[in-house]
Amino acid sequence: MIVAIIVALGGVSLFIFGLQLISSSSQMIISGRSKILVQKMVKTNLGGFVTGLVVAGVTQSSAVVSVLAVEFVDKGIISICSSFAVIMGANVGTTITAQIVSLSGLGGEAIGAVASIIGLLIGFLKNDKAKTLSKSLLGMGVLFAGLSLIKCSISMACESKIFQNLFRVRVEPAPYDI
Repeated sequence: MIVAIIVALGGVSLFIFGLQLISSSSQMIISGRSKILVQKMVKTNLGGFVTGLVVAGVTQSSAVVSVLAVEFVDKGIISICSSFAVIMGANVGTTITAQIVSLSGLGGEAIGAVASIIGLLIGFLKNDKAKTLSKSLLGMGVLFAGLSLIKCSISMACESKIFQNLFRVRVEPAPYDI
Protein backbone atom coordinates (compact mmCIF):
# COMPACT_ATOMS: atom_id res chain seq x y z
CA MET A 1 0.00 0.00 0.00
CA ILE A 2 2.87 2.38 0.82
CA VAL A 3 4.45 1.67 -2.57
CA ALA A 4 1.16 2.48 -4.30
CA ILE A 5 0.98 5.83 -2.48
CA ILE A 6 4.58 6.69 -3.41
CA VAL A 7 3.97 5.72 -7.05
CA ALA A 8 0.77 7.82 -7.10
CA LEU A 9 2.58 10.86 -5.68
CA GLY A 10 5.35 10.40 -8.25
CA GLY A 11 2.74 10.19 -10.99
CA VAL A 12 1.02 13.35 -9.82
CA SER A 13 4.39 15.12 -9.69
CA LEU A 14 5.22 14.07 -13.25
CA PHE A 15 1.75 15.09 -14.41
CA ILE A 16 2.11 18.58 -12.91
CA PHE A 17 5.65 18.95 -14.28
CA GLY A 18 4.43 17.93 -17.75
CA LEU A 19 1.62 20.50 -17.56
CA GLN A 20 4.15 23.14 -16.52
CA LEU A 21 6.43 22.29 -19.48
CA ILE A 22 3.53 22.44 -21.92
CA SER A 23 2.23 25.69 -20.43
CA SER A 24 5.59 27.49 -20.46
CA SER A 25 6.48 26.42 -23.98
CA SER A 26 3.03 27.05 -25.47
CA GLN A 27 3.25 30.79 -24.91
CA MET A 28 6.50 30.89 -26.91
CA ILE A 29 5.10 28.77 -29.73
CA ILE A 30 1.96 30.85 -30.25
CA SER A 31 3.08 34.10 -31.83
CA GLY A 32 2.60 35.96 -35.08
CA ARG A 33 0.73 33.93 -37.71
CA SER A 34 -0.01 31.00 -35.41
CA LYS A 35 -1.65 33.37 -32.92
CA ILE A 36 -3.94 34.67 -35.67
CA LEU A 37 -4.70 31.09 -36.76
CA VAL A 38 -5.71 30.09 -33.22
CA GLN A 39 -7.91 33.17 -32.94
CA LYS A 40 -9.64 32.35 -36.24
CA MET A 41 -10.17 28.71 -35.27
CA VAL A 42 -11.96 29.59 -32.03
CA LYS A 43 -13.76 32.72 -33.26
CA THR A 44 -17.17 31.00 -33.06
CA ASN A 45 -18.42 28.62 -30.39
CA LEU A 46 -18.70 25.83 -32.95
CA GLY A 47 -15.13 26.48 -34.11
CA GLY A 48 -13.88 26.38 -30.52
CA PHE A 49 -15.82 23.19 -29.85
CA VAL A 50 -14.42 21.46 -32.95
CA THR A 51 -10.90 22.69 -32.18
CA GLY A 52 -11.09 21.30 -28.64
CA LEU A 53 -12.56 18.05 -29.93
CA VAL A 54 -9.81 17.54 -32.53
CA VAL A 55 -6.91 18.54 -30.28
CA ALA A 56 -8.19 16.34 -27.45
CA GLY A 57 -8.70 13.53 -29.95
CA VAL A 58 -5.08 13.79 -31.06
CA THR A 59 -3.58 14.21 -27.59
CA GLN A 60 -6.12 12.01 -25.78
CA SER A 61 -6.08 14.43 -22.89
CA SER A 62 -8.64 17.04 -22.04
CA ALA A 63 -6.27 18.21 -19.30
CA VAL A 64 -3.71 19.33 -21.90
CA VAL A 65 -6.36 21.16 -23.92
CA SER A 66 -7.82 22.78 -20.81
CA VAL A 67 -4.40 23.99 -19.65
CA LEU A 68 -3.68 25.41 -23.11
CA ALA A 69 -7.09 27.11 -23.25
CA VAL A 70 -6.55 28.73 -19.84
CA GLU A 71 -3.03 29.76 -20.87
CA PHE A 72 -4.35 31.34 -24.08
CA VAL A 73 -6.99 33.27 -22.12
CA ASP A 74 -4.31 34.44 -19.70
CA LYS A 75 -2.14 35.67 -22.58
CA GLY A 76 -5.09 37.39 -24.27
CA ILE A 77 -5.01 35.16 -27.36
CA ILE A 78 -8.60 33.92 -27.00
CA SER A 79 -11.61 35.09 -25.01
CA ILE A 80 -12.93 33.31 -21.97
CA CYS A 81 -16.14 32.44 -23.85
CA SER A 82 -14.09 30.78 -26.59
CA SER A 83 -12.18 28.82 -23.96
CA PHE A 84 -15.47 27.37 -22.65
CA ALA A 85 -16.26 26.01 -26.10
CA VAL A 86 -12.73 24.62 -26.48
CA ILE A 87 -12.89 22.88 -23.09
CA MET A 88 -16.35 21.48 -23.84
CA GLY A 89 -15.06 20.10 -27.14
CA ALA A 90 -12.04 18.65 -25.36
CA ASN A 91 -14.24 16.79 -22.91
CA VAL A 92 -16.36 15.34 -25.70
CA GLY A 93 -13.21 14.55 -27.70
CA THR A 94 -11.62 12.53 -24.92
CA THR A 95 -14.84 10.62 -24.39
CA ILE A 96 -15.02 9.64 -28.05
CA THR A 97 -11.32 8.81 -28.34
CA ALA A 98 -11.42 6.79 -25.12
CA GLN A 99 -13.91 4.49 -26.80
CA ILE A 100 -11.84 4.27 -29.98
CA VAL A 101 -8.64 3.66 -28.01
CA SER A 102 -10.25 0.95 -25.90
CA LEU A 103 -11.31 -0.83 -29.07
CA SER A 104 -7.93 -0.43 -30.80
CA GLY A 105 -5.72 -1.34 -27.83
CA LEU A 106 -3.52 1.77 -28.04
CA GLY A 107 -3.16 3.69 -24.83
CA GLY A 108 -1.92 7.02 -23.59
CA GLU A 109 1.43 5.42 -22.86
CA ALA A 110 2.03 4.86 -26.57
CA ILE A 111 1.05 8.42 -27.46
CA GLY A 112 3.23 9.79 -24.66
CA ALA A 113 6.18 7.70 -25.82
CA VAL A 114 5.78 8.84 -29.44
CA ALA A 115 5.45 12.49 -28.34
CA SER A 116 8.61 12.17 -26.23
CA ILE A 117 10.61 10.59 -29.04
CA ILE A 118 9.50 13.23 -31.56
CA GLY A 119 10.21 15.97 -29.01
CA LEU A 120 13.66 14.59 -28.35
CA LEU A 121 14.48 14.43 -32.06
CA ILE A 122 13.17 17.95 -32.70
CA GLY A 123 15.25 19.18 -29.76
CA PHE A 124 18.43 18.51 -31.72
CA LEU A 125 17.48 21.18 -34.28
CA LYS A 126 19.09 24.58 -33.88
CA ASN A 127 15.92 26.60 -34.45
CA ASP A 128 14.53 28.26 -31.29
CA LYS A 129 10.90 27.52 -32.27
CA ALA A 130 11.84 23.87 -32.78
CA LYS A 131 13.43 23.71 -29.33
CA THR A 132 10.29 25.23 -27.83
CA LEU A 133 8.10 22.71 -29.66
CA SER A 134 10.44 20.00 -28.40
CA LYS A 135 9.84 21.10 -24.79
CA SER A 136 6.10 21.04 -25.36
CA LEU A 137 6.20 17.52 -26.82
CA LEU A 138 8.48 16.31 -24.03
CA GLY A 139 6.03 17.86 -21.56
CA MET A 140 3.24 15.86 -23.17
CA GLY A 141 5.31 12.69 -22.84
CA VAL A 142 6.01 13.42 -19.17
CA LEU A 143 2.32 14.18 -18.59
CA PHE A 144 1.28 10.82 -20.05
CA ALA A 145 4.01 9.05 -18.05
CA GLY A 146 2.54 10.61 -14.91
CA LEU A 147 -0.96 9.48 -15.85
CA SER A 148 0.37 5.98 -16.47
CA LEU A 149 1.99 5.90 -13.02
CA ILE A 150 -1.22 7.08 -11.39
CA LYS A 151 -3.14 4.34 -13.21
CA CYS A 152 -0.55 1.75 -12.12
CA SER A 153 -0.69 2.90 -8.49
CA ILE A 154 -4.47 2.60 -8.44
CA SER A 155 -4.19 -0.96 -9.74
CA MET A 156 -1.63 -1.76 -7.04
CA ALA A 157 -3.80 -0.21 -4.35
CA CYS A 158 -6.86 -2.17 -5.48
CA GLU A 159 -4.95 -5.42 -4.92
CA SER A 160 -4.04 -4.42 -1.35
CA LYS A 161 -6.09 -5.99 1.45
CA ILE A 162 -5.98 -2.74 3.43
CA PHE A 163 -7.47 -0.83 0.49
CA GLN A 164 -10.10 -3.52 -0.09
CA ASN A 165 -11.13 -3.50 3.58
CA LEU A 166 -11.09 0.29 3.73
CA PHE A 167 -13.46 0.73 0.77
CA ARG A 168 -15.56 -2.39 1.12
CA VAL A 169 -19.25 -1.66 1.09
CA ARG A 170 -21.16 -3.77 3.53
CA VAL A 171 -24.71 -4.37 2.43
CA GLU A 172 -27.05 -5.73 5.00
CA PRO A 173 -30.33 -7.29 3.98
CA ALA A 174 -33.35 -5.12 4.52
CA PRO A 175 -35.78 -6.33 7.13
CA TYR A 176 -39.09 -7.54 5.75
CA ASP A 177 -42.39 -7.16 7.49
CA ILE A 178 -44.43 -10.28 7.23
